[in-house]
Amino acid sequence: MNLKGDFRDVMKEIPTSVSILLVRDREEIKGCTISSLVSVDISSENPHVMFVLRKDSGTGESIQSGRDFSINLLNQNQIHIANLFANKFSGIKIDTTVLDLEGSKALPQITDCNIRLICNLVEVNNKYVSVIYICRVKEILINKTIKPLIYWNRNFCEISNPK
Repeated sequence: MNLKGDFRDVMKEIPTSVSILLVRDREEIKGCTISSLVSVDISSENPHVMFVLRKDSGTGESIQSGRDFSINLLNQNQIHIANLFANKFSGIKIDTTVLDLEGSKALPQITDCNIRLICNLVEVNNKYVSVIYICRVKEILINKTIKPLIYWNRNFCEISNPK
Protein backbone atom coordinates (compact mmCIF):
# COMPACT_ATOMS: atom_id res chain seq x y z
CA MET A 1 0.00 0.00 0.00
CA ASN A 2 1.39 3.38 -1.04
CA LEU A 3 0.21 5.64 1.77
CA LYS A 4 1.32 8.84 0.01
CA GLY A 5 -0.49 8.02 -3.25
CA ASP A 6 -3.51 6.51 -1.53
CA PHE A 7 -3.80 9.43 0.88
CA ARG A 8 -3.76 11.96 -1.99
CA ASP A 9 -6.48 9.98 -3.73
CA VAL A 10 -8.54 9.96 -0.54
CA MET A 11 -8.10 13.70 0.03
CA LYS A 12 -9.26 14.60 -3.49
CA GLU A 13 -12.59 12.95 -2.68
CA ILE A 14 -13.30 15.44 0.12
CA PRO A 15 -15.24 18.39 -1.31
CA THR A 16 -14.07 21.81 -0.13
CA SER A 17 -15.06 25.40 -0.63
CA VAL A 18 -12.84 27.61 -2.77
CA SER A 19 -11.64 30.71 -0.96
CA ILE A 20 -9.17 33.38 -1.96
CA LEU A 21 -7.15 35.11 0.72
CA LEU A 22 -6.14 38.68 -0.20
CA VAL A 23 -3.81 41.02 1.67
CA ARG A 24 -2.20 44.32 0.79
CA ASP A 25 1.54 44.31 1.39
CA ARG A 26 2.78 47.85 0.93
CA GLU A 27 1.63 48.75 -2.61
CA GLU A 28 1.09 45.17 -3.78
CA ILE A 29 -1.93 42.94 -3.36
CA LYS A 30 -0.97 39.34 -2.64
CA GLY A 31 -3.30 36.39 -2.66
CA CYS A 32 -3.63 32.65 -2.62
CA THR A 33 -6.24 29.92 -2.64
CA ILE A 34 -7.22 28.25 0.60
CA SER A 35 -9.34 25.13 0.68
CA SER A 36 -8.70 24.26 4.30
CA LEU A 37 -10.92 26.87 5.95
CA VAL A 38 -12.54 25.62 9.17
CA SER A 39 -14.12 27.23 12.19
CA VAL A 40 -12.25 27.14 15.49
CA ASP A 41 -14.72 29.15 17.57
CA ILE A 42 -18.22 29.88 16.25
CA SER A 43 -19.34 32.09 19.11
CA SER A 44 -20.55 35.51 17.98
CA GLU A 45 -18.42 37.15 20.69
CA ASN A 46 -15.14 35.59 19.58
CA PRO A 47 -15.32 33.94 16.13
CA HIS A 48 -12.10 32.33 14.88
CA VAL A 49 -11.18 30.36 11.78
CA MET A 50 -8.09 28.47 10.75
CA PHE A 51 -6.51 27.55 7.44
CA VAL A 52 -3.30 26.03 6.16
CA LEU A 53 -0.71 27.44 3.74
CA ARG A 54 2.59 26.15 2.44
CA LYS A 55 5.64 27.33 4.36
CA ASP A 56 6.96 29.16 1.29
CA SER A 57 3.76 31.19 0.85
CA GLY A 58 4.48 34.86 0.25
CA THR A 59 0.90 35.59 1.21
CA GLY A 60 1.46 33.85 4.55
CA GLU A 61 4.52 36.01 5.15
CA SER A 62 2.42 39.13 4.45
CA ILE A 63 -0.33 38.27 6.93
CA GLN A 64 2.25 37.42 9.59
CA SER A 65 3.28 41.07 9.54
CA GLY A 66 0.02 41.91 11.34
CA ARG A 67 -2.08 43.21 8.46
CA ASP A 68 -5.81 42.59 8.24
CA PHE A 69 -6.80 40.40 5.29
CA SER A 70 -9.91 39.15 3.55
CA ILE A 71 -11.01 35.58 2.95
CA ASN A 72 -13.40 35.50 -0.01
CA LEU A 73 -15.48 32.35 -0.56
CA LEU A 74 -16.04 32.28 -4.31
CA ASN A 75 -19.41 31.70 -5.91
CA GLN A 76 -20.18 29.31 -8.77
CA ASN A 77 -19.73 32.08 -11.35
CA GLN A 78 -16.18 32.89 -10.23
CA ILE A 79 -14.25 29.93 -11.62
CA HIS A 80 -12.18 32.41 -13.65
CA ILE A 81 -10.94 33.95 -10.39
CA ALA A 82 -10.17 30.53 -8.93
CA ASN A 83 -8.17 29.71 -12.06
CA LEU A 84 -6.06 32.84 -11.59
CA PHE A 85 -4.82 31.37 -8.32
CA ALA A 86 -4.66 27.68 -9.32
CA ASN A 87 -1.28 26.06 -8.65
CA LYS A 88 0.20 29.30 -7.32
CA PHE A 89 1.57 28.31 -3.94
CA SER A 90 4.01 31.08 -3.15
CA GLY A 91 1.57 34.01 -2.96
CA ILE A 92 1.23 35.78 -6.25
CA LYS A 93 1.20 39.49 -6.94
CA ILE A 94 -2.28 40.32 -8.21
CA ASP A 95 -3.08 42.29 -11.34
CA THR A 96 -6.07 44.17 -9.93
CA THR A 97 -7.46 44.90 -13.40
CA VAL A 98 -8.56 41.27 -13.74
CA LEU A 99 -10.35 41.10 -10.39
CA ASP A 100 -13.51 42.84 -9.28
CA LEU A 101 -12.20 44.39 -6.09
CA GLU A 102 -14.03 46.52 -3.60
CA GLY A 103 -13.29 47.96 -0.23
CA SER A 104 -10.70 50.42 0.90
CA LYS A 105 -7.27 50.67 -0.62
CA ALA A 106 -5.92 49.10 2.55
CA LEU A 107 -7.97 45.91 2.39
CA PRO A 108 -8.63 44.17 -0.95
CA GLN A 109 -11.84 42.16 -1.21
CA ILE A 110 -13.49 40.28 -4.08
CA THR A 111 -16.86 41.59 -5.24
CA ASP A 112 -19.90 39.30 -5.36
CA CYS A 113 -18.36 36.48 -3.40
CA ASN A 114 -20.57 34.10 -1.46
CA ILE A 115 -19.02 34.87 1.93
CA ARG A 116 -16.38 37.38 2.95
CA LEU A 117 -14.48 37.33 6.22
CA ILE A 118 -12.28 40.19 7.38
CA CYS A 119 -9.67 38.72 9.69
CA ASN A 120 -6.48 39.33 11.57
CA LEU A 121 -3.90 36.79 12.62
CA VAL A 122 -3.91 35.46 16.18
CA GLU A 123 -1.62 32.43 16.11
CA VAL A 124 0.77 30.59 13.79
CA ASN A 125 1.80 26.95 14.11
CA ASN A 126 4.70 26.03 11.84
CA LYS A 127 5.61 22.64 13.34
CA TYR A 128 4.34 20.78 10.25
CA VAL A 129 5.16 20.70 6.55
CA SER A 130 2.54 23.41 6.08
CA VAL A 131 1.75 26.33 8.37
CA ILE A 132 -1.50 26.50 10.35
CA TYR A 133 -2.95 30.00 10.77
CA ILE A 134 -5.60 30.82 13.39
CA CYS A 135 -7.37 34.10 12.87
CA ARG A 136 -9.98 36.25 14.55
CA VAL A 137 -12.96 37.16 12.35
CA LYS A 138 -13.60 40.88 12.66
CA GLU A 139 -16.38 41.25 10.10
CA ILE A 140 -18.54 39.00 7.90
CA LEU A 141 -20.59 39.43 4.78
CA ILE A 142 -22.80 36.65 3.46
CA ASN A 143 -24.89 36.49 0.31
CA LYS A 144 -27.37 33.63 0.68
CA THR A 145 -28.78 34.14 -2.81
CA ILE A 146 -25.72 32.72 -4.58
CA LYS A 147 -24.17 29.27 -4.34
CA PRO A 148 -20.56 28.62 -3.34
CA LEU A 149 -17.95 27.21 -5.67
CA ILE A 150 -16.81 23.73 -4.63
CA TYR A 151 -13.59 21.86 -5.43
CA TRP A 152 -13.95 18.08 -5.60
CA ASN A 153 -12.00 15.33 -7.31
CA ARG A 154 -9.55 17.94 -8.70
CA ASN A 155 -12.33 19.86 -10.45
CA PHE A 156 -14.50 22.89 -9.75
CA CYS A 157 -18.11 21.87 -9.18
CA GLU A 158 -21.50 23.40 -8.62
CA ILE A 159 -23.90 22.30 -5.94
CA SER A 160 -27.65 22.12 -6.11
CA ASN A 161 -30.08 23.28 -3.47
CA PRO A 162 -30.74 20.75 -0.73
CA LYS A 163 -34.16 19.13 -0.83
